[in-house]
Amino acid sequence: MKTKTIVIICFVLTLNNLVAQNNIIKDNLFTANKLSSEKLQTFLKSKIEGTQFIMLGEQHGIKEVGKITNELYNIGVEYGYNTLCIETDPIAAKTIETLFSKPKNSEKSFSELYQKYPYAIPFYNNKNDIELFQNISNHKGKIWGIDQVFMVEFRLVFDYILNNSSNKQLKKAIKPLLIEAKNNYKMAVEDKNYMAPFIFKYTDKLHQKLITLCHSEKEKDILKSLKATKEIYLYNFQKHYYLNNNERAKLMKNNFLNYYKEATLNIKAPKVLFKLGANHVKKGLNNTNVFDISNTVSELAFINGEKSLHIRATGINGLKNMGNPFAPVSVVPFDNTKDLPKEVLENIEGLKEKYLIINTVPLRSITHKLSKEMETLVLKYDILIYIKDCEALEDLETD
Repeated sequence: MKTKTIVIICFVLTLNNLVAQNNIIKDNLFTANKLSSEKLQTFLKSKIEGTQFIMLGEQHGIKEVGKITNELYNIGVEYGYNTLCIETDPIAAKTIETLFSKPKNSEKSFSELYQKYPYAIPFYNNKNDIELFQNISNHKGKIWGIDQVFMVEFRLVFDYILNNSSNKQLKKAIKPLLIEAKNNYKMAVEDKNYMAPFIFKYTDKLHQKLITLCHSEKEKDILKSLKATKEIYLYNFQKHYYLNNNERAKLMKNNFLNYYKEATLNIKAPKVLFKLGANHVKKGLNNTNVFDISNTVSELAFINGEKSLHIRATGINGLKNMGNPFAPVSVVPFDNTKDLPKEVLENIEGLKEKYLIINTVPLRSITHKLSKEMETLVLKYDILIYIKDCEALEDLETD
């Protein structure tokens, strides 16, 4: 009888713990059907106030992330934010910034660029982020790109050199390379040949030849970015995944610090909103066992006596754009529920509104009671946003 009583008491205590755990999670989440929801706006403002950096980690290929970024930017403007940092290289970012600096023709110019060089700018070959870029331009904001050159972007980089350099010798050498890169891209898409793009023809011998023609460090830096991206991609193709991700992270940190140092000439502690893949935004070691740009940013904020805010925006289900010229179809359905922690699954069951928002900071005191999957999310991000019935980004059209 005594043993039976102990078993019952243990069961009751376990049940009470589960109820308490579920309640504390419910106490730190809410839902919203629109981003303009007063409750969501008030919550985001309370989180953004007193920060130097906002890092939005996205699921690529869905419309809603761009809209969330736009809302964060609009709120951030009130607190001194005006710079958006994106997952492109500096030339792609500069190209976007320049195109949208002329409001009357920006959308047309953006479409014409895509017509000329399809898929040259990763993640932004779509109609839906035009509103975001135009909004930044309207606020006279800046766009920073800190990633590597995209593997099918050599066309755009060569074009940039031809249009922005006065170095006749370098331009003469680049001109036939642009023609070749355009032909290689066409061949790659038509044959679905992943190894056809010009990146694989950018040899060390060619690189050194072009370097000797440079008149400035800026020209050399552009060419060095092409060499670096080839090395990073080759690590991936050779299955050296740690080296691939670690070298990419180092490049992102260096590119960011170059922008940041220049910005500090005018502002003591410039504020930056980041829009990157969710793995790049994780605090601590990420999924690839790398200390990514997120750690540099969070430590820099700490040094400056400020804070960084890390947000993850993930679709629950819906449609996404693959953003890949080699994909058989551009838009595919997805369902992420199999990858969500049980604590999230319990709270999206029967979800009627578009967004589920979880404030993870208060949950860190009970991480020992959470599933391992939930514990990781709670420790790595400050806010989790789950999105129901996502819409795919719409491709810009080509002839």
